[in-house]
Amino acid sequence: MPATLKAPTLSDLYESDEVAWYGAMIELIDLGRTEALDLVNLKELLESMANRERKEVKSRLRILLAHWLKWHYQPEKRTGSWKVTIDTRRSDLQDDLGTSRVIYNHAIGIFGDVY
Repeated sequence: MPATLKAPTLSDLYESDEVAWYGAMIELIDLGRTEALDLVNLKELLESMANRERKEVKSRLRILLAHWLKWHYQPEKRTGSWKVTIDTRRSDLQDDLGTSRVIYNHAIGIFGDVY
């Protein structure tokens, strides 16, 4: 009796070639075939992306606040690198916060904990 080969699933594609899986998801959405989407892995990917964004905002905010506090409370120790870090992190956060209301709300929500 010949062995039957199992056709690869979208889940298999996600595990073997994530970029090709992205393409397959885009194609299904473009075709309006949302019922065929790999929802389990799509949910996992979106959660991972959201967590990464939250961690990045927290990290940038933490660095900005630390350098700003040093700048403010230790004027005799001010360095150019502190100023560059403050300006860079402020600009990065403004760019991120300006493009996403969700990221902005997250930053506001964690500000007290970060401080």
